[in-house]
Amino acid sequence: MLATSLSARQRSNDRWSLVLLCIALLGSASCQSLVYDGTRTQPSDEDLVGAWVPDHESLNYLQENGYNPSTQTQIRIERDHTFALINMPDLWWYGGNSRGTFRTSAGTFEVSRDADTPYWVLVLREHGNQRALALLGQRPPYKLRFSFGNIDSNPQSLTFVRER
Repeated sequence: MLATSLSARQRSNDRWSLVLLCIALLGSASCQSLVYDGTRTQPSDEDLVGAWVPDHESLNYLQENGYNPSTQTQIRIERDHTFALINMPDLWWYGGNSRGTFRTSAGTFEVSRDADTPYWVLVLREHGNQRALALLGQRPPYKLRFSFGNIDSNPQSLTFVRER
């Protein structure tokens, strides 16, 4: 009787151990998505020059928010430190508020540190305004992320990848 009782207790303990292991594994897997992959080494101009387009998830987001999917959005980065925003969704200018329209503009850029962090950003300047895009990845090909919306209650972003 004691042997039966011990083996039942052991099976119960084994089940709880398995449950706790699964919870720990799920917790660590979800934490991976919380790891920020901001670029920590200044990228060269050559790594940034070219045409950048929204990634697949960003294109889906734009379509779900009323933007015409046939309009091609692009950020063009030039060697002379100028840029062009081509068919950029208007949420770029309206703090994440979509009116479903696109705009085109141009200006200059620089790569700089993001305030007091170890991360690098691409700072775009146009008409006296500036906006920073996060650089993501530790080596080329990098990604550019434009964040908008309320950082606490409704953080959103569009991610751009360089066309090859």
